[in-house]
Amino acid sequence: EGTVLGVLGPNGAGKTTLVRCLSTLITPDSGHAVVAGYDVVKQPRQLRRTIGLTGQYASVDEKLSGWENLYMIG
Repeated sequence: EGTVLGVLGPNGAGKTTLVRCLSTLITPDSGHAVVAGYDVVKQPRQLRRTIGLTGQYASVDEKLSGWENLYMIG
């Protein structure tokens, strides 16, 4: 049904940047990525409706609206 993914690596390896790009929290400088069939740059709203994201600590992303933060975590 669903998939759980963990990203592991040493400090400074780019784990946080990768997750932020794939979850549409930041825009990649170059390259192309598709998650769940959605282009992360061209279809961010559709992608956000499909995925859930949680980090090591509970937090709010200031770039998203209150609803978008709840939707991403919930």
